[in-house]
Amino acid sequence: AMMLAAGGAGVTFVPASMRGVQTGALKLVRLVGPQPVAAFAIATRDREQSVLAQRFRQTVMAEAALLAEPDVKTAG
Repeated sequence: AMMLAAGGAGVTFVPASMRGVQTGALKLVRLVGPQPVAAFAIATRDREQSVLAQRFRQTVMAEAALLAEPDVKTAG
């Protein structure tokens, strides 16, 4: 998405952690006021063979469970 914006094809939202990525073509501007919230999903294979991918999924799911609202359940 940042490449599309840099190429003049639009505007994109990026996480604050991306502020360190600077190019001459982009200007990253901090939003003021209420911050937007975005839902994210993770896609993995049911029978993933890669131990690295399995651990990544476990880590993401554990973090999601910690951040989830009390009435929101994560699948998996």
